[in-house]
Order: sequence, then structure tokens, then C-alpha cells
Amino acid sequence: MKSIEKKDKVLVFITGALLGFIVFVLMYGTKILDVTYDDWLINDGGDLSQHYEGWLFYRKSSWKFPIGLIDGLLEDTSVSVTFMDSIPILAVFFKTFEGILPSTFQYFGVYGLVCYMLQGGLSGLLAYRLTKNKYVGLIAPVFFVTNPVFVTRMFMHSALACHPIILMSILLAVDTKKLTEKKRDVIYWAVLMFVSSWVHLYYVPMVTIMMLGAYLKELLSKKWYIVVGKMIIVCSFTLDMMYIIGDFYGKSSLGTMGFGDYNYDWIAFIDSCGTSLFSEMLKLPKDRVGEQYAYLGAGVIFAVLFSLTYLIMTKKIRKLMHDYVHFVVVAVVLLMLAAIPSIRIATITYGRLELPSLFEEIMNMFRVNCRFAWPVMYLLCFFSIYVIGNELNKKAPIILIGVCLLQIIDMSPILVSGSVNCKDAFYNRGFLLENSAWNDIEAEEMYFMKEPISYVEDNRLEVVFALGKIAYDKDMTMNDFYVSRKSYNLIEQYRKREYEKLKLGDYAKGRLYIFDIIPKDLVMLNGDMHYYNLDSVIIGTTQILKNMNDLKSIQLVENNQIHIPGGTFDHGVWSIPIASIQRGPYYTFDSGRYSVEYMGEGLDKAFFEVTGEDGDLKIDIQDIVIGTKRVMYNMDIKEKVNGVEIKCVNNGDREILIDEIILKKIE
Repeated sequence: MKSIEKKDKVLVFITGALLGFIVFVLMYGTKILDVTYDDWLINDGGDLSQHYEGWLFYRKSSWKFPIGLIDGLLEDTSVSVTFMDSIPILAVFFKTFEGILPSTFQYFGVYGLVCYMLQGGLSGLLAYRLTKNKYVGLIAPVFFVTNPVFVTRMFMHSALACHPIILMSILLAVDTKKLTEKKRDVIYWAVLMFVSSWVHLYYVPMVTIMMLGAYLKELLSKKWYIVVGKMIIVCSFTLDMMYIIGDFYGKSSLGTMGFGDYNYDWIAFIDSCGTSLFSEMLKLPKDRVGEQYAYLGAGVIFAVLFSLTYLIMTKKIRKLMHDYVHFVVVAVVLLMLAAIPSIRIATITYGRLELPSLFEEIMNMFRVNCRFAWPVMYLLCFFSIYVIGNELNKKAPIILIGVCLLQIIDMSPILVSGSVNCKDAFYNRGFLLENSAWNDIEAEEMYFMKEPISYVEDNRLEVVFALGKIAYDKDMTMNDFYVSRKSYNLIEQYRKREYEKLKLGDYAKGRLYIFDIIPKDLVMLNGDMHYYNLDSVIIGTTQILKNMNDLKSIQLVENNQIHIPGGTFDHGVWSIPIASIQRGPYYTFDSGRYSVEYMGEGLDKAFFEVTGEDGDLKIDIQDIVIGTKRVMYNMDIKEKVNGVEIKCVNNGDREILIDEIILKKIE
């Protein structure tokens, strides 16, 4: 009997793993399994680029303790590979073999395949464990390898797609009593907690709460102290492993702000956000597909409702809740953690619970707390499988096949579009920064003059990761990067100090300064610093780049450096209405001679003037030549002037058109 059961377990695990393999290949293809192919990671421009570049910088960092520290990403300090979400357990493993790895090496494709295979294998094994029905174990993996959250997470935020950790925690919770009898429970939980902490820290509280649920009855017994001792051992071991990887290293902020911005949406389990077939048929809005997305799928929703109805009608629900009260408690605790501090329904938020400041600071580490609902999502799946498999006996496989078909049909849009979009992104997207001048740059350090995370607000985060790859390729260090935990205040102090030094003409020759916009009070200063616009990235360097225009000669219209109250901008041309003024660019001018050239229509009807110090200083215009389509003049600046404004006043009887304004420092 035991040998048959063992064979059945092997069969359902292998079949589930094979299903995961097939779905993975259909979704993403096989090219990303080539460990020497990394274009899909570099050109992603999102979280995948962050994860991969974390591995790149970690790979070339020297070994030190803690063993997970990365050099070259932050000024004057190292950062743990954990906070680049580079899947630390794999990063450490492969760094060990750095000497024999190819020059280009990525493990994210293979990692994704393993996750899919484990997702299928473990879900089948757990379904068999709950029902003792081989056929249920063979069918159940379909729900899990096509799970909407799992699929959408895989190559959006890969570390958070290791859902086999959640499945394993449920399996251990089911088998904790048997493992306790064999005195293996502490080892299994400790290993799982270690893996959780070295994949992504969000799994640690999920697994901890699942472990608490597994020991709930023992905690309420007279021998509660034994369980407390076990949990102290497991948690202490986990903290030790977190220390070894570097999670407590440095002066990083305990958590960023934002707790409560991404709490659980109470209709998330049934709201597809427009991603399912049935929502498309009903023409529901496609919104909120992001952190709060936790759709179960029509098949699972039907199975859960069917199971609840069956248990209520047969009056068996009370007994089931009694037998599995620990899972009910786990689900409630996780949902509460996911939902605080407010009640969120779709796009509407009701109230906000005032919590102790220390608790909020800790929760800021897990500010996207809606993720704590993921184990509940899987518990609901297994609940329906348990009821159908145990209560309907021989009919169970047929019913589950029908439910699986319903699930696949409902999720077909996201499975098909996800496959098309992923393959397109993985294989057809090019590198963002194309200007050949990037190849000519020589520098020891790339210095971001704006917080890299703030590029998210401008939808330009891909620029940060493209720059990160250039820094890696050219063996530059960086002062700052897109890192989830760092000392924001200290880095900002360094950045402000550096900016003030640049204003005084004190700059490091080995630095490549990165600006998000043209630095108005720097670009026209005297000295050896040159500013260029490469692929809409403003850089500052002491190096002269061949065939590139220094921004000391700048096209103000093209670079969006002017504004016209009441004017319109159409196809690259500004219009100045009657009695209106073109204003800008408010630069700081160092001593020297400057020229200004206007190109447009109706310029002979305009009045031109230049002021400084926010209008308090009038600057004389010299050698002015006025024509209908072109105006040129010069000006001499004797000493540094702030807030210089070049004005064109429309005193005529019709609008003036401006094609371009060229500001140039002559000498």
C-alpha cells in the first residue's frame, strides 16, 4: 500500500512539473533559457533590469562579510543583493563559480522554468495529500500553473513569483504533525524560512504565519513552551541567515514611506480588472492591474462557491472548520495584515486605522501589504479541491476537469496576450541609449544628480537601468541607484553637497554627472565642465565628446527651455499671441560673451530684451540684426548673473511664430 502511494506521489509530482514545463515554454519560449542571452533582461527597462543589474554588480564585487554585499551601487557604502531583488540564494550560489562562468551569464530564465515546474509538482502533490485521489492530483496543477497572479508576476517581479514557497509552507502545515513525530519539523521549517529570506523578504512573514498556524493547537496546549522553543530556534536561524546575506548591513532606512498605499482590495479575488474573457465580454474596465491584482479565475471562484454551498447544505462546514481551524486563523490573520490600515473596495478607500508608529515603520518594510493575501488565494484553491475530491469521490475528477476548462477559458486573454507581449519584449526590444557617443565616454564614476527612483514619476525608469548597464560595462561605480533599501537622507545630503560644489566650479574629472533636466545654473558656467544631451539624458563631464554639441550652444525650443503664457506649441513651433511674451530659460550666466539667434515668422514686429536676477537687472543687447524670419544679437556679461531671461514681446497686430532660439556662449 505504501509503495503504491509513493508511486502515486511521484507520478502526480512529475506530471505537474511536466505541465509547468509545457506552460512555461508556451508562454515564454525557450530562448530565455540560454544563460548567455541577456538582451531580454537589459532591455526590459523595469524590475527585470534591476534584478539582473544587481546580479551583474554583485558578480564583480569582491567577497566580503556579510557575503551578499554589492559594491559600486551607492556612495561610500555597500548594499545587500537582497535589496536588488536579484534572488540572493541563486546569486550567492553562482558567484561561487564565478571563475568558470561565461562572461555573460543570467539565471533568471532557468529560475522561471524551475518555479513553473515546482508550482505544478507541489500543487499536484498537495492535492493528492489532501484527497488521496491520484486523478485529483493529476488535474489540480492546472489551477496553479495558470494562476493569474503567478503568471503576471513571473517576469514582472521574478523574485515574487516563487510561489512554490507558499505551496511548500501549506504542505508543511498539513504535515507538521507527522514531521513532529519524526522530529523533523524544526529542520523543515528552518530550511523553508532560510530559502524564503534568500529569495524575497515578503515570504518570511507569510511562512512565519503559516508556521504559527501549523503549531496553533500545540501553542494552546499545556506544552506550549516546547513549540515556542521550536519557533525561537527557527526564527533565530532565519535572522542569522538574513544577517549573513547582509540584510542588516549599513544605515539603510528601516522602511520607505507608503504603507497603506497598496493594501488589499476586498473584491480582488473576484475582480479580474478586465483581464479575463468574461470581463471582456461584459466590457468591464481594464484598470488596477498591478499590486492589488489577486484574481482567482472563474473556475476557482465557481469551485469555491460550489464547495461552500455543498458544505452548508450537507451541514459539514462546522466540522471542516473545526478540523482545519488553524488554516482559518492563518487566512484571517493574513487578510487582516493585507487589508490594514484602511478598507479598500476597488478604487474607493474608506477610513484609516491609526496604528502605533513603530508598527507602521515596520510595516513600511512591507508597504505592498496586499501581497499577504496570496497564501489565502491558494488556501481557497486547496479548500475547493479538498471538498470536491473528498466529498464527491468518483465524480471529483470529472467536475475538476470541467472547472479547469472554465478556468482556462476565462484566463485565455491574459495567457495568450501575456505570451505574445512577453515574447515581443524578450526578443524584439532594443537597447534604449543608442547614441554612439556613449561608447566614447571615459569615467570612473556615474553620479546621479536626481534620486533614481523619482524617474518612475516621469515614466523614465528604463533610462536609469540603461545607464546602470553602461556603468557596469565601463567599470564605473555609482553614487546612487534603484535600490529598495538605502539611506535616502544621507545620499540626498551628498547629492546637494555635490551640486553646490559644481556651482562653485569644483568638480571631479573622473565623474560622469547625470541630470534629469538641463541644470540652468550650471550649463553656462566657465570652466572645463561640458554638458551634453545624449538620448534625452543630460550629462556633465570634463571630457570633450567629438561630434556632439556642448549645451553651451543650446536650442531652447527643442530642449523645452522656454514658455509662453497663452501661447501654443504645435509640431515644434511656438506661437506668441498678440501682447504676450516669450519667457525663459532662467539660466545662470558666468562672465563672457553670448549670442542669441531667433528663427520664425513675424519677428520684425517683436521687441527683444534680456534681464537677470529675476528681472531686477537689465542686460544690454548689442549688434542686433532684425529680420522677418531671423533675429540675432549679442550680449556681454561682466560678472555672474542668476536667473537670466531672454524675452520676445509681441507688440504687433498678429501672432509671432518661433521655430527655434539658439543660445550660444561665444567666449
